[in-house]
Amino acid sequence: MPLASRLLLKSALAMAALTATIPLPAKSPAGNGTATASLADSVAGPAITWDNDVADFGKFDKVKTQTHTFKFTNTGSAPLVIQKVFTDCGCTTANFPKKPIKPGEQDSLSVSYRTIGKAKGYFMRVVRVKTNAAEKPSRIFVKGQAV
Repeated sequence: MPLASRLLLKSALAMAALTATIPLPAKSPAGNGTATASLADSVAGPAITWDNDVADFGKFDKVKTQTHTFKFTNTGSAPLVIQKVFTDCGCTTANFPKKPIKPGEQDSLSVSYRTIGKAKGYFMRVVRVKTNAAEKPSRIFVKGQAV
């Protein structure tokens, strides 16, 4: 066997051995590189998964309060407790369940935005939800344009 062929064969075998030992990240069905988990693959402890983490109110009359209900599921293996909800201004308020949410259960959190006393225009507000599932609060957003 010629030298070039032997080197090529050795390189191919080395690459095959190397790739067989390196774990590759899981792919989501969308192929974006993020792993997805089902309830069967639930994490140890509680976990919050939002149906949607952004509410877009679109254009609305600035004298009307806008409210959106965010639905979420406890995709973990232990009860989920929402401990506190932080809003980034007094114009945004949130109502959340005070009872523990069992694994697999769905519940909701409502966020209201009042523009009274605020200027017209675009806005985006962050709502941070502190739970017993993680050190850092999860974030949901409300946005729109008051006219």
